[in-house]
Amino acid sequence: MLNIKVEKLLENIPEAQDVNERLKDTATKVETIGDRLKSQSVLVKHSQRTIELADRFRTISSYFDKIEELKDLWTFGVRTYDSLTGQFFQLYAALLWTINDFPAYGDLSGWSTKGYQACPICMSDRLSFELRGKISFMGHRRYLPKNHVWRRSRLHDGKVERKAPPVVMNGDEILEQLDQLEFPVMSKHPSIQDKKRKRALNWTKRSIFFKLSY
Repeated sequence: MLNIKVEKLLENIPEAQDVNERLKDTATKVETIGDRLKSQSVLVKHSQRTIELADRFRTISSYFDKIEELKDLWTFGVRTYDSLTGQFFQLYAALLWTINDFPAYGDLSGWSTKGYQACPICMSDRLSFELRGKISFMGHRRYLPKNHVWRRSRLHDGKVERKAPPVVMNGDEILEQLDQLEFPVMSKHPSIQDKKRKRALNWTKRSIFFKLSY
C-alpha cells in the first residue's frame, strides 16, 4: 500500500515525472544497444564461420604440396623397418580416395559442383532445369532397370522414363577430354585480355591429382 501511495504522489511532482521520462529513454537506449550487440554477435559468428571455411580450404590446398611426395612413394617407395621380422623393406604407397563433402569435391576434382551441370556423373547428359528460382535435378528413374515398374509410372513427373542412364567416363576418357580444353589464367592485370572464363562443360581447372601416374 505504501508503494502505491508513493507512486501516486510522485505522479503529481513535475520533477519526478521528468526523471521517470529520462529513465524510460535510458531503458530504450539500453534495449537499442542490446539489439546492436546481438547483431554484432551474429556478425562475429559469421566471421568465425568464414575463418573456419578459409582454414578448411587451406587444409585442402596443403594436400597439393604433397603431390611430389605421393609420386615418389609410388615410383621409388621409402625404406621402412619391419619390427616383426627385424628387417628393412621398400614400402610403396598410393592415394586411393579422398573423403570430403560436395563443395570440397569440386575443389579437388576440378569439376564445378554448381549450376545446371553440377552432377559429375551426368556431366553433359544432364536432366536439370529451373523450378521456382531453384535448379532441380531430375531423371533419377533412368538408373532403374529397363523393365522396372516405376519407369512406366506417371506419378513422378507425369511422364514415362525411357532414357538410359548416363555413361560414366573412365580416367583415360576424362584425361583425353581435359587435354582438349583450355583453362585461361584469371587475372585483373591489363595484359590479360580474356577476363571471363570460358566454361568448358563444367570443368574449372585440371586437377593436380591428374599428375599422379595411377
